[in-house]
Amino acid sequence: SPELAEALRRGFATEGDALKVLDRVERSGAVARTQHAPPEIARAARAVLARPVSCLASSGACSELPTLPPFPPAPLPPPQEIATEHTQLAVDSLALLPPSDTRDALRVLCHKVLTGASIKP
Repeated sequence: SPELAEALRRGFATEGDALKVLDRVERSGAVARTQHAPPEIARAARAVLARPVSCLASSGACSELPTLPPFPPAPLPPPQEIATEHTQLAVDSLALLPPSDTRDALRVLCHKVLTGASIKP
């Protein structure tokens, strides 16, 4: 994002820059993806994230951080796998609703969408 790029350009000199970047990294799931990264990238990323926020926030300290090699894009799971995962999340969420014909119909709809079955009776 432009906001994160700007924080990196100014070397985390503005108060709150480091916390914004760390929050964005946590929410992105990037750390979890490093387990599938080539070892040199994973080591460098973990070294950066292991630094205390105060180190990242102080001026000049960022020049000591290792330079990350380019991170190859993670392969995407097959579309059917993604659809199955999202459908399961939807069905699991339906379990939170009180029993009703509507809830049951939504569960059936999830199944039909996933399997490609006709929605019309």
